[in-house]
Amino acid sequence: MRYALLLAALVPGLAFAATADQTKLVESWFSNFNKTTPGCAVGVEQGGKNILTKAYGMADLEGGRPVTPGTIFEAGSVSKQFTAAAIAVLASQGKLSLDDEARKYLPELPDYGAKLTIAHLLHHTSGLREWSDIVELEGWPRTTRAISEDYAAQAIFRQKSLNFPPGAEYLYSNSNYVLLSLIVAKVSGEDFETFTRENLFRPAGMNHTTWRGDFTRIVPFRAQAYEPDGAGGWKLDMPFENVIGHAGLLTNVGDLLAWNRALSHPPAAFAAWVPMMTEDTRLTDGQPVHYALALALGPVNGDAAISHTGSTAGYRAFIGRFPGQDLSIVTLCNAATVNNGIQSAKLEAIFSKTAKLQLPPEPKPQPASEWQPSNQDLADLTGPFHSEEVRGELTATLVSGALVLASPSGRTIPLRPLTQGKFISLDGVWRVEASHDALVLTNDRSRNIRFVR
Repeated sequence: MRYALLLAALVPGLAFAATADQTKLVESWFSNFNKTTPGCAVGVEQGGKNILTKAYGMADLEGGRPVTPGTIFEAGSVSKQFTAAAIAVLASQGKLSLDDEARKYLPELPDYGAKLTIAHLLHHTSGLREWSDIVELEGWPRTTRAISEDYAAQAIFRQKSLNFPPGAEYLYSNSNYVLLSLIVAKVSGEDFETFTRENLFRPAGMNHTTWRGDFTRIVPFRAQAYEPDGAGGWKLDMPFENVIGHAGLLTNVGDLLAWNRALSHPPAAFAAWVPMMTEDTRLTDGQPVHYALALALGPVNGDAAISHTGSTAGYRAFIGRFPGQDLSIVTLCNAATVNNGIQSAKLEAIFSKTAKLQLPPEPKPQPASEWQPSNQDLADLTGPFHSEEVRGELTATLVSGALVLASPSGRTIPLRPLTQGKFISLDGVWRVEASHDALVLTNDRSRNIRFVR
């Protein structure tokens, strides 16, 4: 070991490999990926040196193409930090302020009676409803039809109310970052993809990173994304949308490691705005949010961490920096079965000098039913309902003695009763208050979406 340290001092830039034990643990964790499954690419740096780069499984099951360290994946919500960084660049140039009202740049937003700022969008404290929930209730969930940027934006602009007053709560919503990408384009005078390429990707040495601004574009070396087909195999699960900013970054593990290096040790071009990226905010009641500019500020296995996960269609991603360990970890996968929280925790525990593995808590079981409605109780709730904000219709019907909500596209949401007049979807996503006159739908990102008879 002493010889290795001496050699490192004499030969700058020499990269040490992970130990045999560390490599064995990584190999064991990814052993379920093979020539018949999707896979993952993994990159780890410590002390500014690459100590592990591995690839597992297949990038393309149809063509028999394996995942390599250079394979391009979609990064899901890891993309958000690049949108936030673009806003920070403009703020450092004096072209906008984080305290500016969002309507200053997006007059299409309704006046909600309270100041909704760029900072609220960045920290997910705006109260804006989740745009993908809106299009789902219109009958077209993401991955079921092509969705344009304008279509998503209009879904947001139609919302006449918020989940809560701006700054009162933290509630993660992709709508915030769709709007931020529009603000970047409007303020910079350039399209969003050009601005981020010239001001972020190129200076950071991210030479293989682009955006999915046109989902039909051919992207060399891209992995296809998959989900289980229910019969022991796999089927495609790709994002058919041209909505970016909240997601849509196409990249590889090497480029994301380069990005982590640029944030940990900023080049001169980044020095003015990088400190903004890890500045937390507080709610109006003084509680810290622990979410900076698209970077979660919370421990992993007890170690201080600056990280984010990503999930879009069948793609899964994680990027994390662990300052106390001088450690950087990136994973990119093309299997919807990957659990980002568990995978990142296990990898950090393998390479941390001090961490003890702490897996995320198991999901809470669904609450038990306390109300057994009669068929007549349910029949009184059936019929067609309409929402102006969602621009869609739902029809409540009885199917085999259960209440089911159906959209014109054929999308259904089966419900089971909880308490008098209250239901939950069988997948646990939607909570519904039903009466003869109205349906009010709520989930973890959107509240009180009202459909009237």
